[in-house]
Amino acid sequence: MDDFTKGIIDSRPVVWYVSMTALVTYLTLQVFQFRKWKA
Repeated sequence: MDDFTKGIIDSRPVVWYVSMTALVTYLTLQVFQFRKWKA
């Protein structure tokens, strides 16, 4: 946390969280599309 307060940010965790958020959002949209197509 000291690095963050100094303005030094490691981009790896940020990229990981953004990637996971995008993946979960994509999968959620796919599930909704599948349910709409099935109904």
